[in-house]
Amino acid sequence: MDIEAFIETQIIELARITGINQGNLSKFFSGQLMTERTINRMADALDMEPHEVLRAVNLRRKKTDCEKSQLALAS
Repeated sequence: MDIEAFIETQIIELARITGINQGNLSKFFSGQLMTERTINRMADALDMEPHEVLRAVNLRRKKTDCEKSQLALAS
């Protein structure tokens, strides 16, 4: 999986592919720190390098933050 696909894939699908609990993935995407073991597990499951997983998670966090900000402004 490439970084763009990672960012666009729904959490439920990432949970299915990686075997990581959907709630935990949601926490990671909200800013919770990830262990090296978790990063490596995701990298193996997604056929990505660990540094790509970290970059993808950080970009997804930024995207989520932007979407939340836009919703707040629209309210």
